[in-house]
Amino acid sequence: MKDRLRIVLVHKIVCLLFLLSGCTLLSPAFPPQEKIYSDLSDIELLQKINGIEKAADTKEELITLIQLHGLLVEKEINMAKNLSAIADYYILLGASYATDPSEKQVLYMAAIAYAEKLMMLNEKFSNSVRNGIEPWDALETLTANEVDGMGRWSTAALFYFRECIPNYRRIFSVKWVNRSKKMMDRIEQLNPEWMNGANYFNLAIYYHALPEIAGGSRAMSAHYLSEAEKIGGNRSLFSWGKAKYIYTTYGNEALFDKSLNKILSASLDDDNAGDDRVDPYAWRVYFHREASQLLSKKDMFF
Repeated sequence: MKDRLRIVLVHKIVCLLFLLSGCTLLSPAFPPQEKIYSDLSDIELLQKINGIEKAADTKEELITLIQLHGLLVEKEINMAKNLSAIADYYILLGASYATDPSEKQVLYMAAIAYAEKLMMLNEKFSNSVRNGIEPWDALETLTANEVDGMGRWSTAALFYFRECIPNYRRIFSVKWVNRSKKMMDRIEQLNPEWMNGANYFNLAIYYHALPEIAGGSRAMSAHYLSEAEKIGGNRSLFSWGKAKYIYTTYGNEALFDKSLNKILSASLDDDNAGDDRVDPYAWRVYFHREASQLLSKKDMFF
């Protein structure tokens, strides 16, 4: 229950950050977008979102997208899709623009909060949670309609585990990845090909991240990565994950270089993005930036 209260509190803090000037990460260089765009019609809001999403490559644009999707949520328009987008962009803000673990934690917890809002659209799940059952213990009530919520939740939790918890504490914090595993298992039951193999990729990272004593398995990680690639093909997500997490662990410099250079050769443009088209433009930009940065500091890994 403490974790649930913490997530609610983080959600409230994040909402307040949009209203306060001078905050570290979420303070935009312009007035809050709710005031600028609140008079737009539903169609105009969607057009504005589509226009920004096609070329979003800055922190400010991601914040704007979160706020615009939030306006559609307030209007109760396509709630699941917009809550999923908000959670996804919070994950990307944490991964791409936050440097301090405490900043990242706030953003990943915000993503989890919005992912849970999506899952709460299911009345049976909502009733279970309101009666004191933890979200990860009420997953049998969820359907394919809420898979995005489970996917965003598990992705945010994995980022949190990898980027916010020091190595020496991870063995004592496996509850986060174990909760994620429950979400991923439910997705595998309902929509195993979610986001062109993203859930299989998350399962691969799960089995790689944990030590064997806690359930980790090199063989299972390789199995799920293979399943992800069967579905998603040459996605930059897979190349990035293999380079950053797997090849650095096993000291495979040649494959590290190959994977990251493959990302840098991929097109960011929608018309030529191939298997990467499933990812928003802003994520493609993130993978390109990460590839360049990882290559520039590879002496740290090998």
